[in-house]
Amino acid sequence: MQLHCLVDALLVKTIIGDADITIYDIQTDSRSVKPGDLFVCVHGFKVDGHDFIEEAARNGAAAVVIQRELPLPKTIAAAVIVPDTYKALAVLANIWYGNDDNSTKLIGITGTNGKTTTMHMIHHVLRFARRSAGMIGTLGFRMGAEHEYTRNTTPDVLTIQNYLARIRKQNGEYALIEASSHGLELGRLRGCDFRTVVFTNLTHDHLDFHHTMERYLASKKLLFAQLGNGHESYRKTAVLNGDDPASAEIASHTSAQVLRYGLKEHAEITAHHIDMRSDKTTFTVRTPWGDGEFALPLTGIHNVYNALAAISVCLVEGLPMQAIREGLSEFDGVRGRSQEVPTGKPYRVVVDYAHNPDGLNAIIHATKQGVKGKLLVVMGSRGDRDREKRPIMARLASDHAEIVILTSDNPGTEHPDSILSDMINGLNVEQRDRCLVIPDRQHAVLQAVSMANANDCILITGRGHENELEIGGRRAVMSDSDIVIEALEKHGTITQMFNISEKK
Repeated sequence: MQLHCLVDALLVKTIIGDADITIYDIQTDSRSVKPGDLFVCVHGFKVDGHDFIEEAARNGAAAVVIQRELPLPKTIAAAVIVPDTYKALAVLANIWYGNDDNSTKLIGITGTNGKTTTMHMIHHVLRFARRSAGMIGTLGFRMGAEHEYTRNTTPDVLTIQNYLARIRKQNGEYALIEASSHGLELGRLRGCDFRTVVFTNLTHDHLDFHHTMERYLASKKLLFAQLGNGHESYRKTAVLNGDDPASAEIASHTSAQVLRYGLKEHAEITAHHIDMRSDKTTFTVRTPWGDGEFALPLTGIHNVYNALAAISVCLVEGLPMQAIREGLSEFDGVRGRSQEVPTGKPYRVVVDYAHNPDGLNAIIHATKQGVKGKLLVVMGSRGDRDREKRPIMARLASDHAEIVILTSDNPGTEHPDSILSDMINGLNVEQRDRCLVIPDRQHAVLQAVSMANANDCILITGRGHENELEIGGRRAVMSDSDIVIEALEKHGTITQMFNISEKK
């Protein structure tokens, strides 16, 4: 595509150089640039793309998009100056990948907790009903046989548009996208014309980035405000958790039709007669489309909410209640979410991604439901993230578990002892007596395995599906499931362990 054709849709721009050159691809990472590519200089968290123009030129960049005038290497044939390169990137990526025809229906899911499970529930039901759908989220990109790991829950603009093009190429009728607050705040979903958007809940998390809950909520509202205000907006739907106080404010910021779900009567889609057992949850759903009896092979009230969100979306998309009911009855969960690790032992081991207070509280209560013996929780808190939640999570675990082992959970650039101290400071003497501190995560799991008896349950939280553990800027390949299997095979002395009531 010629440069002038690609940038024609940009309202405000100045082209310097040869506007007729042929562009072969668009890149935002100078290391990925190939001969003939257009390098768009965006400002990231840590680096500014404008500082890497020389590298892009050495790799063969034909043209650049910049937001300030600066000297350019002689090999750069053209430069396009715009007011905001990131906003320009959304326009360029949409045109480049041909995603402006709206042939694929976009469904977004946002909220503090439940995004991944809700998205996978919707995907499972759509596939059960023979509707083709792709997914973009925490567990990566998936469409048909394609599966690709993503670093962020919501990837950058260019990556998302690439994925949408690949979904469309495989005749995907739907694209399901997890919309994180970071992604919304940073504009990663610009260029995405959503048909339906789901809000799951808003609880304490990410305050290292948003600083206040008000700003955190404001980032979520962006997604619903983007549903549009034109004649087509009546076709769009905001699916909201009616039991969450934030939903009322979100509803006031969208022109789309609103459908609420929850356990209270004021919602349009509600669950009744909930019966939670150790291996399944049954409930009755009442909707404007009729009622249905559901049996979900998952436990926990949080999964009832996730199912209600999925049911709401599927009903909006015209799926019959029977297909939704049968589809959810076969949904066996998501990797790293309430995931049972087969051990062959007389006790259970569950791995879960819970990494904030609400998520931890939900999984602890759901897991305890079927435990006849002790509940042992192995947990930590992430480094370089919201410090306020660390003592809150430690208190939650020590209030509801018989034994808590505090350990490392992706400490990043922080020292693990500093994070553990923040957690310890949230405990009183009685709570500390139920806790151990073992900074090494492998040793912590091994200790839990050595302490477990028949009918007990070990709950390992924080990392869920993740296969990498970041310590001091280095990444080690290490999943919690693998750590459990390794611990079951090991024997010997455990080091670096002490009772936190003895910690000075």
